[in-house]
Amino acid sequence: MNSYKAKLSIDIKVETNATSTMTLNSSNITYDGLEDGYTLTFVTDKSSVVVSGTQSDIDTLSGTTLKGKIDVTGLDAGTHTVTVKPNLDETKYTWGEIKVQIVIGRKGDGGGTTGTDGTGTASGSITGGTTSGNTGSGSTGAGGSSSAGTSSGSTSSGNTGNNGSDSSSH
Repeated sequence: MNSYKAKLSIDIKVETNATSTMTLNSSNITYDGLEDGYTLTFVTDKSSVVVSGTQSDIDTLSGTTLKGKIDVTGLDAGTHTVTVKPNLDETKYTWGEIKVQIVIGRKGDGGGTTGTDGTGTASGSITGGTTSGNTGSGSTGAGGSSSAGTSSGSTSSGNTGNNGSDSSSH
């Protein structure tokens, strides 16, 4: 019987886990699935997320900008809360859920159209009020008693009427 002595050597490197809190700005979030004729606005400006990994992997994140992506396929107009998938390697890192709030609107709705309609309505009301105010100010009554009817449109009818009466009594 032959006996062999073998020597086996194994080196195990144990690396500790580490965490880092990163900030995801809405300006660094892209989106897929937005239908033509719709707009997307972020309500959430930025989110914080805790990322875990080995110390050496976490160290490589230092100074990098966290980016993410959302899928809005099938979402209609309105406010929605969606989950962001960050641009991190899933084999190296784990992270908490990142949610952001968005508003999907139809192009042509909202600010531009509403502002135009509101201006049109407001100027119509003002014009109507001004016209009826001038007509109903009593300029017809004041004009009848004196020759100063031209000026009675811009001044109050009481003053014009009194001036007209004073000038005719002399």
